[in-house]
Amino acid sequence: GLYRFPLSCTEIFIDRLSQLLSYLNKMYPNIAIMCAGDININVLVQSKEQSMLRNMLASQNMEYLINFPTRVTNNSTTAIDNFLIQKSYLEIISVEGIITCLSDHDGQMLKISCQDHISNNNKFTISDQRSFSAENVALFSQLLSKELWFDVYFSPVEEKYKSFNNLLKYYFEIAFPKKTVKRKLSNNSWITNTLKEEKSQLIELSKQARIKKCGETDQKLKENFSNYKKKLNESKRMFYDNKILNSVNISKSVWEIINKEVGNKKSNCNNNLIINKDDQTFSNPKDVCNMFNNYFVIVVKLTGQFSSQQACDNGENIFSFKNFNNPLFSFNFVTAKEVALVKSSLKNKYSSRMDELPVTVLKAVKHQLCQILAHLINSSLISGIFPNELKIAKVIPIHKKDNKKDISNYRQVFILPSTISKVYEKIVHSQLMGFLEKHNLLDDIQHGFRKGRSSVAVEFLESIIESVDKGELSLGV
Repeated sequence: GLYRFPLSCTEIFIDRLSQLLSYLNKMYPNIAIMCAGDININVLVQSKEQSMLRNMLASQNMEYLINFPTRVTNNSTTAIDNFLIQKSYLEIISVEGIITCLSDHDGQMLKISCQDHISNNNKFTISDQRSFSAENVALFSQLLSKELWFDVYFSPVEEKYKSFNNLLKYYFEIAFPKKTVKRKLSNNSWITNTLKEEKSQLIELSKQARIKKCGETDQKLKENFSNYKKKLNESKRMFYDNKILNSVNISKSVWEIINKEVGNKKSNCNNNLIINKDDQTFSNPKDVCNMFNNYFVIVVKLTGQFSSQQACDNGENIFSFKNFNNPLFSFNFVTAKEVALVKSSLKNKYSSRMDELPVTVLKAVKHQLCQILAHLINSSLISGIFPNELKIAKVIPIHKKDNKKDISNYRQVFILPSTISKVYEKIVHSQLMGFLEKHNLLDDIQHGFRKGRSSVAVEFLESIIESVDKGELSLGV
């Protein structure tokens, strides 16, 4: 890309451009070199600057492509934007002007003719998707309401969830079949059809203004352009406002918007992770996967052993002799109503886990599933057998810091296999925490993961105490 400030020295600009082109031609002799930009040299009129540019390009076996106006005002018509290209590529390249109404310069579109067929698939996304429309959800609800779940009720405990899951999947596939969907990519989703129509009208008015060259048409073009820009900015603002307000994870949505606006795109690089261990380098995906699995299993075991040993050393664990008078914990039976309440408390999401069942759909059929889920959960609580299907998790290694080839510099993120596993988790958590809180079995200094308490508040309080101890003044707003 090139830009020359209008008041800068043309000779210096052309000399430095010549040096740059000589270097590029020497370093990359078999690669096409093209420069484009606003060089502020009008090639429509014969001048010293125009001759200098043409002669310099000829010495590099290059030419400029544009010989039509690129900036038209009431007082001037100039071609100061241009493409500079090697002569050997002129046969396969053409350029045309486009009135964009984005600035006082027109756009230029470069076309390259290729012998090989170039697919337009990069303008579309093709994927297999499920439609969670109201009609499909209603069908799913109807199918579940007719199911009596006899296979589940009469199966052994260890087989109950498997039977349930098979039936659920069967109805899920009927109600929400996968379909191949082709969608056009759009970088500016806030540009509505109305705005597109107004843009077309604005371009036509701009063409008329260039032909008529009258003050009335120019003034109308200026006013319409100003109104269009206001509507465009307002549409963009409302689009992002709605996206943030309707987001489940507001922080994530805000950062996605910021990264998109500043041009930071997610890398689609599929390079395999490389891990060093015992003076050996591993890059095979299967080997690296097994190494992470083994490492994360060891970390969990060591963490559990350390926590247990620390509790024993302190002599303050709930299983010590002085706590034998405390009542023993046992799980209570859950009712269908409790299961329905737990499902209602889940955040609405259309994203899904490995079972592809979104929370929104699960909540829509809560009354059809609450009774059988209560039976499944109670069976697990009584027998102590947790479904094997819910023990599988997708583990994603997240790099924390320092050397990426050191496996100890990664932490794990677990994605549970099923949305239903969250129902199990919340019910067990509720009963366990209720017991611990009721009998005051948690230390008073424990603030994290407790209702009504926060580790952030503790850190804030500690910072105030530390400031007071140092004799500093603390101010609250």
